[in-house]
Amino acid sequence: MQYHFNCVSDTHGAVPPDASDNGITAWLHAGDVCDRGQEPPAFVRWAALRRVPVLVVRGNHDAGQGAWLEEGRLHDVSEEVVQVAPRLFVVGVGWSGMNFCCLPSEYALNEVCKRVISRARSKMAAGDHCVVLTHYPAWLPSVFSPEGTSPDAGYDCIRHLIEELNPLAAVQGHIHNLACSQGLYEHKGHRTVVAFPGPDGGQLAVDPEAATASFAPWLTEGVDSGTEKKRVGAQRDILKTPEFRTLAQMALATFPPNSLVLIGDLAVAHYANPPLTVDVDFLAKGSCGDLLEVAADLWAPWEVMLLSFPKSTIKHCVRIKSKQEPQIVLDLWACGSSGYLDSVVDRAVPVEVQPGLVVPIARAEDIIVLKELAGRDKDREDVAMMSHALGDTLDHVYIARTLDRLRQEQ
Repeated sequence: MQYHFNCVSDTHGAVPPDASDNGITAWLHAGDVCDRGQEPPAFVRWAALRRVPVLVVRGNHDAGQGAWLEEGRLHDVSEEVVQVAPRLFVVGVGWSGMNFCCLPSEYALNEVCKRVISRARSKMAAGDHCVVLTHYPAWLPSVFSPEGTSPDAGYDCIRHLIEELNPLAAVQGHIHNLACSQGLYEHKGHRTVVAFPGPDGGQLAVDPEAATASFAPWLTEGVDSGTEKKRVGAQRDILKTPEFRTLAQMALATFPPNSLVLIGDLAVAHYANPPLTVDVDFLAKGSCGDLLEVAADLWAPWEVMLLSFPKSTIKHCVRIKSKQEPQIVLDLWACGSSGYLDSVVDRAVPVEVQPGLVVPIARAEDIIVLKELAGRDKDREDVAMMSHALGDTLDHVYIARTLDRLRQEQ
């Protein structure tokens, strides 16, 4: 008998596609229900209307207490093994840190995987099958190697878990430019369908008696979440929007000329096409105290907070968020006493991103340096995409020497 599951991931505060619950065993969400750690009230309301369970694992954006994860039909199955049908289990792998910027190390996630494998072996009998639900993807370069994705994106421990449990399917998230894709991983005669549903989702069909599974993304099946169909390239348009113009003009009017520069994903978008839209990030000369004082004085109607990242190259950020429209976020990163960060501002390239709006954007080489130092999977994906787009026009000697010097200083 076949069992069907509606699958999504990385909805970041939004609701999943308008798909029917009829004939469905459960919804599976592969993490990042929240956006930047903020509770997702729209998603909670959506889940309350479901007629079947909504099984969720935590992603890095699902930081915090997460009491909402057990409301109504919502169930947090991070590190849980749940029977969903005769001879069929869902094995959950989730992890979240103190804030949405935190990603698990290979060691930390391996500890989770070891506990999950132990629980699966104690609950599952011979002849039982499972579906792995994980936010963090397995390292499977032979299966997934799309353009712009770092070849080392993924975790060895998740691959090992798949090889130990031999699931019929693994539903994964986190890598946004793999949304709506799937592949087949074979190990010692066992086959696992590996699916990245993304926010546009798809349906997984599993037959434990026949030991088969298949995944059909909804973008090719007529179910529309109302989001961009072409996610690669969507971020480039953000630079052209009225919302970006408003935030950029606010930042440029607040600080003296030649004292700040656009960095982050929107700077990457000027050179290439990253898969995820995030905050508007400016690097500004001065200390975090200087930035906080300016923000508190000039932007009183906005919510202002100070974020610290002591192990990062840029250690302090002043976040400014609209109280009326909380999705509008401006992050001001402080150069502090770093001579290198001051030079990133000095080396900025003025770009007319909209008629009459000239924004200083960090040079591609400096963006790559900052992304390499950050070292997250997503940062590595951005570096790979920029390197592919810009090729020999990049000053590779500058990048290598700067990285070597900064790493020695750290």
